[in-house]
Amino acid sequence: MKRIKKFLMPIALVMLISLTLPMMFVGAESEGADVQIDIGYCNLSFKDSVRIKYAVSTSEANTSLLIWTEEQSEYTYGTHTTELKNAYNDTISGAPYKVFDYNRLSAKQMTDVVYARAYAVVDGEAHYSEVVKYSILQYAYNKLGKTAEGSDNAALCEMLEKMLDYGASAQKYFDEYKIDRLATAEWYQVKLTAGAISDGSNHGLYLPGDKVKITAPLTDADGATFSHWADADGNKLSSDASCEITVGEKNVSLTPVYVKYSSGLEFDSNGDGTCYVVGMGECGDTELVIPPKSPDGDTVIGIDGSAFASQPIVSVYIPDTVTEIARRAFNGCTALTDVYYDGSADAWSAISISSGNDPLTSATLHLAVVESFTVTFVDYDGTVLKTEMVKSGDAATAPDEPSRAGFVFSGWDSDFSLVTGDITVTAKYEEIAESTVYVNSTKVSADAESVDVVISIAANPGIASLILEIEFDDTLFTLSKVTFDPAFGSYVTAPEPFGNPQKISLISPLADIDASGALVTLTFTLADGVEAGDASDIKLNLDAENTFNSDFDPVSFTVLDGKVTVI
Repeated sequence: MKRIKKFLMPIALVMLISLTLPMMFVGAESEGADVQIDIGYCNLSFKDSVRIKYAVSTSEANTSLLIWTEEQSEYTYGTHTTELKNAYNDTISGAPYKVFDYNRLSAKQMTDVVYARAYAVVDGEAHYSEVVKYSILQYAYNKLGKTAEGSDNAALCEMLEKMLDYGASAQKYFDEYKIDRLATAEWYQVKLTAGAISDGSNHGLYLPGDKVKITAPLTDADGATFSHWADADGNKLSSDASCEITVGEKNVSLTPVYVKYSSGLEFDSNGDGTCYVVGMGECGDTELVIPPKSPDGDTVIGIDGSAFASQPIVSVYIPDTVTEIARRAFNGCTALTDVYYDGSADAWSAISISSGNDPLTSATLHLAVVESFTVTFVDYDGTVLKTEMVKSGDAATAPDEPSRAGFVFSGWDSDFSLVTGDITVTAKYEEIAESTVYVNSTKVSADAESVDVVISIAANPGIASLILEIEFDDTLFTLSKVTFDPAFGSYVTAPEPFGNPQKISLISPLADIDASGALVTLTFTLADGVEAGDASDIKLNLDAENTFNSDFDPVSFTVLDGKVTVI
C-alpha cells in the first residue's frame, strides 16, 4: 500500500471526509430498555491510508464492532470475520461516540463489500446495532455523482478516479484478484424502497448481467397484499415477492406494490385450480379490485357473463391471470371510466373479450407493464456506439455524431422516433471525393463545462497556405483553446486572444502539406444559462485568395459547416 499512501498524502492530510450516509438495516436492533447501541454514521477517511470509520452511539463500555467481508444469512457473533475492540472517544454534533477504524482493506479490495455491526454483552445477553453495508467503491460512486448527487470538490473527484484506476491495477497485479469485477468497470446500483436484497441490505452496486435476489414482505403495514415489483416509472417487473432480477446498464430503484383486493366477490371453481369471478356477491366496492386468486386458492382466469352488469363501478383492476371476459360482463356499467390491467399491451390484446362490454373497452386503459426494447447504434464497421432501453412507443436518443476519415456523417439508416421492437441503427456516411474542409458536428450536455469541436481536411491535394475564419454563437460558447493536430506540425497558428470570428492559418512556404484528417480541435466553454435545445452553427469561411500550393497555384476546397447541439 506504499504507492497509494504516497498518492493520497498531499490531499488527504488536509481532508477528512465526514459525510453521513444512509444506514442499511438488517436483523433486530438492540433489545432492553437500558441498552442502546447504534451506528450513527460511517464514512471513508484518507488521512494517510484508506479506512472506514464507524461512529457508534452506546452507553456500554465493552462495545465492539463486528466485521463481515462476505454476505451472511445471519449477522451474529461467531460468524464474523473480524472483531474490533479498540475505539477512541469523539464528539460529533455535540453527541458522544465511540469511533472504530477498519483499516484492513488493501488497494485490490476497493470493490469488496464490508458489513459491520456494533455488539455488546450486557448481563449475559447479546445486543446488536443494525448492520451497515459499505465499500470504497460505494463511497466513490456517491461522491462522483454516479449513485448520488455527487461532490463539487474537483480535487476529491480526481483523487477518487485515480484511486479506482490504481485499485483495478492492483487487482490485476496481485494474484489477479477478482479481475472480472474491476474497480474501473461500470457498476450500477440496485436500490429497494422496501424489502431486502439477499445480503439483507436495501441497495448494492453490481455489474451488468449480475443476478440479484430481492424479497418483499407478503403484506404491508396496512394489511394490503403484495402484488408486484415495479421500477421507478411504475412498470411491473415481477409478480413474485421473492424473485431474481438481472442487472442492466442503468441504476434502478425498485418498489414492492401492495393492493387491497375487493372482498366478498363471488367465484365459481372449475375444479382444476382455476375459477371465474361470477358476480359482486357481498362486495359493494365501486373501485373494484379483482384478486388473482379466489379465497379458496383458485387462480382467476375469467370474468363470467353479466358478472358486473349494471353495477355502479367507477374503476376496475383486472389481474394478468385473466384470459377471458365473457359476454355482457360489464354491460350497463355507465360509470366505468378507468381499467387497470396488471400486464402488458400485448397480454391485454390476447384476452378474449366478448360482445356487450363496450363500457370496459371504451374506458381509459392503464397498463402495469410497458414493454421496453433495445436500440443499438453502431458505426459503419459494426462498432457499438450506444445501447439504450426504450419504452414501446417512445423515441431513442442518438449518440454524438460519429466521424470517419474521408467521409462526412449523413445520418442514420433507420427511424428510431417510434420504437416498437429491438432495432439496430447504423451510421451513414458520404465519401468525400473532392478536397474538403469540414466541421465535425457534436453534442454536449447542458451541465458540461466545455465541448471539443474538430475541423478536418479530406482529400488534401497538397497545400502551402490555407486561411480559415470560424464563426459561432458567442452568446452560447466562448472559444477557450485551440489544439493543432501533430500531422500539421508547427505550421498552424491561431492568434490570441481568441475572438469571434477566429482566424486560423496554415502556412508552409517551403513545401506542400498533403496530410488529411483532423486539422485542429476547438475547445468551447459553455456560457452560463445554456439549456438543452440550444445550438450553434460552426461556420467556416475559406480565404480563397490565400489558399495555394508551394508553386503558388490556387487550391480549391469545398467547405462544410457543422453544429454544436446542447442536450
